[in-house]
Amino acid sequence: MKAKRFEQARDDYKKYVELAGNDLAARIRYASFLFLSENYTEAISELETLKQDTITNVMRRLTGMAYHKMGDQDKAKANMDDYFANIKPEYTIKDDYESYGRIMLAQGNMEEADKNFDKMVSFDAENVSIYEKLASEFEALGKAARKAKDKEAALENYGKEAHYRELYLDNSVAKSLKLYYTTAKANFYSENYEKAEQYFDEVLNLKNDYTPPYQFLMQMAYKKDQAIKAADTSAVSWEVKVPAERVVAAVVEKAPEELKKSERNLIHF
Repeated sequence: MKAKRFEQARDDYKKYVELAGNDLAARIRYASFLFLSENYTEAISELETLKQDTITNVMRRLTGMAYHKMGDQDKAKANMDDYFANIKPEYTIKDDYESYGRIMLAQGNMEEADKNFDKMVSFDAENVSIYEKLASEFEALGKAARKAKDKEAALENYGKEAHYRELYLDNSVAKSLKLYYTTAKANFYSENYEKAEQYFDEVLNLKNDYTPPYQFLMQMAYKKDQAIKAADTSAVSWEVKVPAERVVAAVVEKAPEELKKSERNLIHF
């Protein structure tokens, strides 16, 4: 049904362009329609044909964004570079910087990507949500890689998730428990345990009897304990004791019937 509606709309737009005598402005609007309807291949074809007759900043932007969507980051960058070279800064929009930032990410240039996302946020503080959006995207990629048992890809994507979780946290006015917790987990799964512990501590500073952080802290302590014993077989196990004592201190005052299953499991870790 959706495909049929698109085909009808496309045919109507083509008729409009014909009635307009193939007016350049009408053809540019048609190319914009193709892009907005996510028909990037057709949009690129129309835009590249249009370039034989004219070139505008709208065309430069659309061509760059379409190539990005199609995965050709070199052509995407070339067209966006041409766009930025020909437009006055005051006429740019936030989407320009998100698109260029994503192109830079796809090319592995996170530093340049972050500069563009920062410019996007400078338009409006609400645009800080771009960091959460990126973090969620990399989290999904990390989970997929983890499920596929591709540790290298999982660590890379969780590392990027952690990076954008931290930027989102740093640029957010309200520092909620959820923000600290998701940032801590991202660092845990990217095996940046030092940072993970710092953020889990922030969670516990806000809610000392919230048990999930203790589970992660004890896992990290266990890993540290195993690493110590692997390096020195005569080493005494003590790492797990520290977070275990914190768990007991947080929940021991509760009556047995008040303890959640997760709390009982932690005490008997």
